[in-house]
Amino acid sequence: MKLNKTKINKNISINLSVQIKKAIGYRILICFILAISFVFAIAIDDIFDSLHQLELNLASQCANLETFIISQVLVQNEEAIQPKLDELNQKSVSIKFIWKETASAGLRRKLFWRFPFSWVFYYPITNIDNSKLGVLIVTGPLLYEQGMFSNLFTNLTLILLLFAIIFVVLFPLGNRIPQQLFIAPINNLLFLLRNGKSNIESESLAIMPEEINEIREKIISLLKEVENRSREAALGQIATQVAHDIRSPVSAILMLSKECIEVPENQRTALRDAANRIQDIANYLLSQYGNPMEESKEIEPFLASTAILSVLSEKRIEYQKSAITFSYSFIKDACFAFIQANLIEFKRMISNIINNAVDAIAGRGEIIIRLMKDETTLTIQIIDNGKGMAEELIKQILNNERILSQKASGHGFGLTHARKILKQYNADLKIISTLNKGTEINFIFRTVPSPVWITDSIDFYADDCIIVLDDDASIHCAWDGLFTSVVEKNPKLKLVHFSAADKCIEYIKGFADKRKMLLLADFELIKQSMNGLDVIEITEIERAILVTSHYENKDIITRSILLNVKLLPKVLASDVKLNLLQTSLSIEENKEVDLIVLEDNQEFSDVLAYLYKSRGKNITIFHTPYQLLKGIKNYSRHTKICLDYNINCPVSGVDLATVLYNKGYKNLYIATGYQLQQVDLPSYVILLKEKMELLQL
Repeated sequence: MKLNKTKINKNISINLSVQIKKAIGYRILICFILAISFVFAIAIDDIFDSLHQLELNLASQCANLETFIISQVLVQNEEAIQPKLDELNQKSVSIKFIWKETASAGLRRKLFWRFPFSWVFYYPITNIDNSKLGVLIVTGPLLYEQGMFSNLFTNLTLILLLFAIIFVVLFPLGNRIPQQLFIAPINNLLFLLRNGKSNIESESLAIMPEEINEIREKIISLLKEVENRSREAALGQIATQVAHDIRSPVSAILMLSKECIEVPENQRTALRDAANRIQDIANYLLSQYGNPMEESKEIEPFLASTAILSVLSEKRIEYQKSAITFSYSFIKDACFAFIQANLIEFKRMISNIINNAVDAIAGRGEIIIRLMKDETTLTIQIIDNGKGMAEELIKQILNNERILSQKASGHGFGLTHARKILKQYNADLKIISTLNKGTEINFIFRTVPSPVWITDSIDFYADDCIIVLDDDASIHCAWDGLFTSVVEKNPKLKLVHFSAADKCIEYIKGFADKRKMLLLADFELIKQSMNGLDVIEITEIERAILVTSHYENKDIITRSILLNVKLLPKVLASDVKLNLLQTSLSIEENKEVDLIVLEDNQEFSDVLAYLYKSRGKNITIFHTPYQLLKGIKNYSRHTKICLDYNINCPVSGVDLATVLYNKGYKNLYIATGYQLQQVDLPSYVILLKEKMELLQL
């Protein structure tokens, strides 16, 4: 896995105003420096030209004096030289001529600058035989050369003018233009985003750049949309909360209605109908205001019963003003039956067929949905007492023939579409109909094994302490009603109820033998800092079931598996099987084996066990995460454990390896046919690229 070596510091904050001003300021400063450098170069060049011309002029004057000085030296009348020079010095107040009889060896005719504001010119004089007679020295101020002074003054004036233009005009202008065109409008956009309103007067908008103004209008539009969606989200949150608050009492009523056999049948039926009506309202609220499901094409196992109940609730609300009654009847084993299809497509199909049934009923009528299960199939029956269907139409549908129009009878197009969907999932369609009596539609799906994280039973021992944790008081009454007959037959069985998570944790931690405790916990505990899974994790209770309406939430499923907790859909709690285990719990001794393997493929497991044992070694193979997490405590922490990467559930072998490592197991391996590399795994897990490498462990 290659990583990008470029590191980005996300904490660096860049101020746009400062950046724009810096960028413009730097460019103005660079332009100023270049202009000054250019003018300075011209000035230096002019100075050198002026000095060169001065040197030529001085050499010419000294050449005129050279003949006179040589003649006076030859006649040995050197005293006449200085008066001549004094005469010249009197005529000029700027320069001075000086005669010096001795001259340094190697002295050449040259003009030198004398710091700070004067110069000196040396003019050596030699005899005809090149012998040194002396040197004529001329001194004067820099301003002696008028041309040089004029050029220097002109260049200095130009530099000052450039300085004034750049620093007095361009720099302020460089600040005002970005401030007016960019910084102020952008600051207004930021103010608009933070406060939801503009801080610019309406007349100022006319001078705002068109692009910025367009962005501003878009932001205002988006803010209005966000405000509207916030209201909808708040309404959805309230609706979701109301639905949650409704669902728990409804589940309690449904559980009680099945157990209260002393209540007359007609009253129990009325109670059940009222509960279903309330359940319909809760489901309708969630469908209308809850988080909308994305249109997914994923095919996966799901509970057919809960999907049908969800659609049925919507239809009861949709057709509440009609004279049609909706009812359902599920055989107990069918409640927990899983089929494999696209959930959204399945619900749409059921919805369309119910709509067809409604269209087929003129006036008062009844629609019944039944769910029946055998060893391999689940049958969904949708029965109405409408107009029925002609034999010819049924044949057209089953033979996939074209149907022109059947709107009058209420069937046809919906069934044609259903047949195409059923064919995708290897399901069957059967139609039984009699004209003027009604129609029975049968969808026959192949059942699939229930996911390992769903339970359809509550297993307990006669001397268990069953703890119920739920924030709804009605649920506690319902559990009491469900366990009443069992408790009467097993006096050592005890039910303890808690609404507060902290009190429940305190009770569990103080219990003498946690192996005799079974926790039935709701996931969502309103206005509490913990949820049901938090309680299970904190208490480290060995036996727990999460009773929740969030049984399809992937995050909750994943965490539940890693905590060795199964889920019970709360809506099906009244249909759960109570399974009294006869064998009491016993303390198992630590087992010694050479290798523990988690492998969900039964055929491969059998081959592996045979080959491993043929080498004289002991091996234990688990097929589900629940078997592994339940049984691992009986094995030494030095035991080698190899986990299949893909175990056909939302968690992977790597996730389970992390749980085992935290429990103290260090010899962990991952075996897979996937293209994994050792660097993709935690440091405490060793990769086996081929599953047959297990035989070498």
